[in-house]
Amino acid sequence: FEAVYHQLVSSDPEQRAQGVLRVETWRSRSRLPVAVDVTASFVEIMLNDVSFNAKSTSPRSDHELRLMYAMAVVRLVNGIVDVSQRGTTILTKAQNLEWPQLFVDLRHEASHQRLPPLPLLRLAAKEAVWLLVERFWRPQLIHVAERGGRSSAQAAPGGTGKAPERTRGARTLDRRLRALVQSAANAGMASPGARKKKKKRRTEAPAAEPGSEEAAQAAAADAENAAQALA
Repeated sequence: FEAVYHQLVSSDPEQRAQGVLRVETWRSRSRLPVAVDVTASFVEIMLNDVSFNAKSTSPRSDHELRLMYAMAVVRLVNGIVDVSQRGTTILTKAQNLEWPQLFVDLRHEASHQRLPPLPLLRLAAKEAVWLLVERFWRPQLIHVAERGGRSSAQAAPGGTGKAPERTRGARTLDRRLRALVQSAANAGMASPGARKKKKKRRTEAPAAEPGSEEAAQAAAADAENAAQALA
């Protein structure tokens, strides 16, 4: 378990690929915790995305990436958020678990409307992996280390040696993502509902021509800037 964790979070694409293969072996043997399964899914998609891995041997088209990222987000919300409580809405469950509303919105858009824009999905994937590491992998490593008589700092390097605190909560992420969501809407890349809301605000700055190369580049740049801010 610890070896796979280090492989999945490695800066070396080959190591990450090895971690993905190991999780695939686990899948063939038994049912996996959703957090493990979804983490490996996101990492595998990012390995085939030249935006995250310029040396990818099997890069995917933008549409393929949107489909794969969207499905991973749907499985993340359904597997972790939706099963947590009964009798409440998914949004309420996400708020109770301090999961950003962004994931719930993306799940709804991917399931019932059109696919979310790729820059936003990339940012969501990056944040999802971070949250899964902090809220599942590190606590599990600390637990395993304590049972094995090792210090928790040895098991989860980069942490504090204690159970991780949720210092970067849902409100922080949602606040930092607002600029990106607005940029996607201005570029004509957001959902039809988002564009309808935009029409009501006549005082906003004029948007770039929807679907233009300049608009797409601007949205991608905003996504990259937001991702750096969250790193």
